[in-house]
Amino acid sequence: MVFGRDHSADMQILAPEVSRNHARLEIAGGEVRLEDLGSKNGTRVNNHPIEEPCVLKSGDLVEIGATTMTYCHRSSDPTWTQGEF
Repeated sequence: MVFGRDHSADMQILAPEVSRNHARLEIAGGEVRLEDLGSKNGTRVNNHPIEEPCVLKSGDLVEIGATTMTYCHRSSDPTWTQGEF
């Protein structure tokens, strides 16, 4: 799942401080990871900039530009379906 300003992003964030392809969320090995895609303004988790892929835990705050989201999952086996974050 890609976050960004581009019309092809899975989660489009229309803000000037957000890069076209800003960050990517993916599930690998039972973990949910967030990666900054070389954005100009960076991606933050719990108020800390990430420089490499970061494993998310339920309750983590994800900041992309001025947009803040809370990551949560409902089970011990994280899965993503379109429309959930």
